[in-house]
Amino acid sequence: MKKVELQSALSTRKDTTEELQYLRKKWNAFSNLDIDDEQVLKQVLEQLINKIEVYKEGKIKIHYNLSPSFFS
Repeated sequence: MKKVELQSALSTRKDTTEELQYLRKKWNAFSNLDIDDEQVLKQVLEQLINKIEVYKEGKIKIHYNLSPSFFS
């Protein structure tokens, strides 16, 4: 691999790692909430999750909103 390709790959990995750390932080904050109001809980989940795919064989794939600007 060329130096530029390696730098690009490392940069992409760093961005992904930072996004995952941000998501983990937000998820931990969310999971500690005691939300009794079903409507409020629904709104929070709609912000956290982009879409959910359910496959015939029972597999479930959740697409999260990872953009830090989305949570601010």
